[in-house]
Amino acid sequence: MTEFQREERFIVVKRKHIADPEMEKRFRLYIKNYLGVETVECVVVESDWPEYETVWKMIEARVSGNPAMTDTQALIERLRAIANLDSAKALTVRADDLRCILAALTEAEAKLAKAMEAIGILEDALQEAGDDYPGSNMQEWCQQQIKSARATLAELVEG
Repeated sequence: MTEFQREERFIVVKRKHIADPEMEKRFRLYIKNYLGVETVECVVVESDWPEYETVWKMIEARVSGNPAMTDTQALIERLRAIANLDSAKALTVRADDLRCILAALTEAEAKLAKAMEAIGILEDALQEAGDDYPGSNMQEWCQQQIKSARATLAELVEG
C-alpha cells in the first residue's frame, strides 16, 4: 500500500472575499457555463484552525482503510492542536470545544467508575474463590490477580 499523500484537490474562494453579490452571481455562472462544473457542497477547514491536522488524520485513516477515529481520539487530536497554537489563537477556542471537552471528560469519568466497580466485583469473587482453598496455589493466584487489577486501576486513576 502506498503512503498517504496530501493532495490539493480544490480551489476555494471565501465568499466574503467577493464583496459584490452581482460579482458572485457572475462568478458562479462562469464556473458553470465556461468550465462546465457545478459548485460543490463541502466542508473547508482552514490551516490556522485547531481542527486542521485532526481532519487530515481522519482523511488519512479513511483512505488507508484504518478504522475511523473515535470521538475520544478526535478530541485528543483537537486538544493537541489547541495546545500547539500560540496563546492568542488558543484563546479563540470556541464554547463548543469546551462543551465537547467537558462531555468527553464526563464520559471518561463514568467509564472509570464502572471499571472500578467491575474490579471490585472481581476482587470479591477472587477473594471468595481463594478463601475456599486456604494456603493453596489457588489462593495465592487469586491474591496475585487482585494485586495486578489494583495496580492497573491505580495507573488509570493516577495516569
